[in-house]
Amino acid sequence: MIKKRVKFIILLIIVLLFPIGCQRMNKDSYTNLESELDITEKISKDLYECNEISFKDLEINEASGMELDDDKIYISDSDSNDVKIFDKSFKNIGLINMDTIAKPSLISSYENKLAILDEVSFKIVVFDKKSMKQLLTIDLPSIKEDSFYQDMDMNNDEIFITMHTVEFDDAKIYKVDLKDSKVTSIKDDFLGNVYSEGENTYFINSMEAYHESDREGFRGGENHIYSLKKGELVDIGKLIGSSYPGDFFQSDDGFYVYTAGWSAIDFYDKKCSYKHSLVSFDSSDIQAILKGNSSHMYLLMPNEKRLFEIKRK
Repeated sequence: MIKKRVKFIILLIIVLLFPIGCQRMNKDSYTNLESELDITEKISKDLYECNEISFKDLEINEASGMELDDDKIYISDSDSNDVKIFDKSFKNIGLINMDTIAKPSLISSYENKLAILDEVSFKIVVFDKKSMKQLLTIDLPSIKEDSFYQDMDMNNDEIFITMHTVEFDDAKIYKVDLKDSKVTSIKDDFLGNVYSEGENTYFINSMEAYHESDREGFRGGENHIYSLKKGELVDIGKLIGSSYPGDFFQSDDGFYVYTAGWSAIDFYDKKCSYKHSLVSFDSSDIQAILKGNSSHMYLLMPNEKRLFEIKRK
């Protein structure tokens, strides 16, 4: 718990204070953020209803990962070292507690496979969802103490993982080949999130990387949606600048993005043009996990210990 709070404080400093420290270098984008934020507030539409789900009622102490699968909701509890399974009405219907996982964190699934990240051993354990038989274990590269894995998603043959770190050289996108368990880096100098579904994989950067003669790192600035084509990131559209976008998913009509800058779920069309905000929140967590579809979604704020259910009216 203390470690997660330290991570959150570091992230909060990056998100809130870093743009101010870089005001000389990034003044235009910060000004644009203020004007863009005015626009989002004006054209937000009341299309969805939002309800908060009590961690206490779910008997969850330290939620650190979430995944949806058909009619099931998986939530990892790093305090009790298990993964709790709920139906869509949040009735507890199962539990995953394996000796091979010391502290479950991020969760992802595809068809018959369920992948759970152990944040102690930095291993991904892949299970068969029906039998819960362990299919394979993947060792991830070692990372620095103040780095952590930000997001994880999978398709039929691959798992993609993004990282978050205060150290510039630890910010990467990793790809895990499920056929041979090989882990490779497909993009360095990247902070953001991933969404993979079938043959389509997308990434969003939360901050932009910069290199200067006397310093380097990440700052609020241009944010983009990328499509993965032949192992390379292809820029397909620009999001609102300096908005600190986080987790997201893609649907037939466009992209649904949790925006940490003003703590809202925003909708962008297929051309990545901002259309409206679905719902806003009174607290923000750049590590928030967004799952679901255009009519029914869930947002987990692990550092704030809050879980929301969002439904179209």
